[in-house]
Amino acid sequence: MISEPRKTFSNNVILTIECFDEIFQHLLNDNDKNTLHSSLLVNRSFCRKIVPLLWSKPFSLLKLHPSKSFIKTFVLCLSLNERFVLFNYILKIKDKRIEEYSALFHYPVLIRELDFWSLYECVRVWIQEDRLKYTKIGLWTNETTFYLIKVLIRRGQHIKYLNLVNNDKIIEIPPIMRLYNADVAFSKLQYLYCGGYNADVKSYTKLMEYCKDIMEIDIVHYHKSSDSSLAALIRSQRRLNKITYRSVSGGTWRLVAALAQTHFLKSVSFICTDFADTYSKGLATCDNLEVLELLDCRGNDFEKFWKPIIEKSKFRLKKLSLARTSVNKEAIETLIRNAGEKLEEVTVDYTVTSTIPHFLEMLVKNCPNIVYLKLFLLHPEELTMLLSIISVAFKLKQLVIRTSDMDVTAILPGLAKLVPSSLRLLDMDMMISSKALQEFLNGCEAPIQRLILNAGHTITDDHIMMIIQYAKEKGSLKSLGYTYRTLRWNLSSRISQKVENKAKNLISFYNPEDPADFLFPLDRNDELIGTDTWD
Repeated sequence: MISEPRKTFSNNVILTIECFDEIFQHLLNDNDKNTLHSSLLVNRSFCRKIVPLLWSKPFSLLKLHPSKSFIKTFVLCLSLNERFVLFNYILKIKDKRIEEYSALFHYPVLIRELDFWSLYECVRVWIQEDRLKYTKIGLWTNETTFYLIKVLIRRGQHIKYLNLVNNDKIIEIPPIMRLYNADVAFSKLQYLYCGGYNADVKSYTKLMEYCKDIMEIDIVHYHKSSDSSLAALIRSQRRLNKITYRSVSGGTWRLVAALAQTHFLKSVSFICTDFADTYSKGLATCDNLEVLELLDCRGNDFEKFWKPIIEKSKFRLKKLSLARTSVNKEAIETLIRNAGEKLEEVTVDYTVTSTIPHFLEMLVKNCPNIVYLKLFLLHPEELTMLLSIISVAFKLKQLVIRTSDMDVTAILPGLAKLVPSSLRLLDMDMMISSKALQEFLNGCEAPIQRLILNAGHTITDDHIMMIIQYAKEKGSLKSLGYTYRTLRWNLSSRISQKVENKAKNLISFYNPEDPADFLFPLDRNDELIGTDTWD
């Protein structure tokens, strides 16, 4: 290999090793394992820096694609005695290769996350693909997964990320917290993903003993109305910064009440959560809260949920998201007024704008620093009003508009001058002719960098050719994305590959990742508030 470099020269630009550290960390955060893998082959220095990064969070990189290679490498790092136990007593296979190979690095020492389900899936793939002539796949997978977890924890690694959620109702998570050395392995835990159908509530009591500095907790599919251990775990954390509730019902009141003890909490998200019999007093006391999301929630009545927020909350929110959730006018006004100039990101659907018709005017009056706005519109005149307001009020950089089959071809060109000059991303879920879109973009003074259009309503060869012309003339457009809401015809029959390839020479094509879009009605007949996303 090439000797270790201290600096790299390119066009008179000097990059130190510290710069590459930042680059590698950025690639890791983006889960770009292919680029990282290619980079570690460059030289010995890159290899020594990238391997620990890749192995610090292997399950995050493997979540969508379980890998038998990961298990093969892990097994190579086991001691001879550990391999003997695995093959002879668990898998009951006499493998003569046990002593033949060893790994270049001691990879398990580098692991800083433990995801039960991802590990289980990797083990399953390894056993199925490498040992097809054997049976008892399910039993072997369970026992092998638990054994590898034992090995990992026994060596006392400081796990920072722990995922205890099981995606299969039949498979039970083993008693990980009761293993030898678990107190050391989890003493520096920072992120906990817990809940699930087979949640081991005793593990929360053990975690409360081991961990005091968890910063993020994500609770999913939690339906333990009689359990208080998870609430106690929440209360015991000294640095809890963010908590998310997903598909929680039964015992919600206890989990929300526990927030009263979380003095540094900045972000709370409720997704598909049942607030029946839930008081928000604990939430209302979180004076440092900066992010509040209520998405597809139910049972949040005035007396129990909204009244404490009106009377006691002092939130100065940076981000507010409300969709498919019954809201209270006075409570929302209180949140907006208290947030003031600090509020930067807002997402609302029709449940908010119909309950509070003057919602946009209220934003303009109280919150001049909005940079991200996503909302649902029903009528073209609402679009005219929206652009008239935001053109003089906000420092808007990203505007996302969701509609139900709205045709704005006739009015869009006339609204070009109303778009704020600060706008960089424009996402329009509308029916727009190519000519109207061309007139709109040419008359728009904002240097749009990313454009997102509805694939079913908008994108044709004519639209792409117009976008190519716009990109050449303006020079600001960098990317184009499609949404597929209310898709009414075959996209491939409307866009030729030749035209799309021509556009790709100027701009990149990638579709938005917007999992919250299911919260917005797709057409006029959809219910604006519903529970169809509940399990």
